[in-house]
Amino acid sequence: MAKIVLKKHIFLIGLPLSGKSSLVLSCKERLNLPTVDIDAEIERMTNLDIPSIWEKYGEFTFRTLERYVLATILCNSPKIVACGGGISNFMDNMSLISTNSVIYIQANPIMLAKRKIVNRPLFFNQNEIVQKLEDMFIRRKESYERAQFWFPTQDGIEQNADSFINFLVKNKLIS
Repeated sequence: MAKIVLKKHIFLIGLPLSGKSSLVLSCKERLNLPTVDIDAEIERMTNLDIPSIWEKYGEFTFRTLERYVLATILCNSPKIVACGGGISNFMDNMSLISTNSVIYIQANPIMLAKRKIVNRPLFFNQNEIVQKLEDMFIRRKESYERAQFWFPTQDGIEQNADSFINFLVKNKLIS
């Protein structure tokens, strides 16, 4: 198989739990593409998990770290990037990433609430997950809809991974 080349960064945005990290991991494993998960990179840099950062330092510090990682990514060779769910709504992050390819990972909050939730600082109360996701969607909808591409997710990681890779090829985001 010929080596796949990324012409520019591909940023995945969307609600928490929408599958951004899983899709990026699939691209790395199946296609040997360079990838980065912004949350994982923040955890690596700080030696803290995301809930600990939120709890000890608050959202502003987290968003500042997120912005730092984003700026670092933009200075390096193209990668497929899993963004945190709120990155497109803070500072001018959406303007920064929009010169690359941005894919909105669309997902229904009710479907997302059924997924296994681990290390999610905004979802400690299991009973409020659907409402929190719906509230987030309302606040973030405008920034998500600025993406050049929209990819609707389904239930099932393998099915989404196959569809996503086909989506990248069909839209000429990889070659």
